[in-house]
Amino acid sequence: MEEHSVKFKDNSYNLSGSPLFEGAAAPPFSAFNSDFSELAISEFKGDIILIISLPSVNAFPAQNLVPFLKEAGKSAEGVRIMAISADLPFTLEKFSLDSDCGPILFVSDHRLFDFARKYGFYSEQLHFSAGGIVVIDQDGIIQYIHYCRDMEKEPDYTSALDALQSLAYIPELLDSNFKKKEM
Repeated sequence: MEEHSVKFKDNSYNLSGSPLFEGAAAPPFSAFNSDFSELAISEFKGDIILIISLPSVNAFPAQNLVPFLKEAGKSAEGVRIMAISADLPFTLEKFSLDSDCGPILFVSDHRLFDFARKYGFYSEQLHFSAGGIVVIDQDGIIQYIHYCRDMEKEPDYTSALDALQSLAYIPELLDSNFKKKEM
């Protein structure tokens, strides 16, 4: 079994808990909106949910993040797209406004790292979340999960878009220029 860890600056750091896997029930979690109100994933029951875990919007290698969010957000009908990090809510709100990502929900896991701990993205040593992507279907089952094993690299956005396409007819993603780019 692969070690559940992340590399950062040539050092390896353990991630808490066991990694989740495709076919597992998505654990409930809560985080905070830009106004510091609590948000629970249960609010999206019945929707397809795409979650992008970010260490920080300011420190993550994000060359393709904004294009990915814009591409995924084009056909967000029936798909809830959430970017979650330990950044404070007002930092995420500013990033959202500055990057013009459309209907993407930016939420903060800064208080308890509830998402990061329950989904296996949390590093106790760094007090940080690893990057990655989770796709949850309408029944609350994880259909795709990717843990970035290197904090200096971006997740596999193309596979996440493919997982979304398999759950919902999203014509804009079929002809996407984004998917043709090398990552």
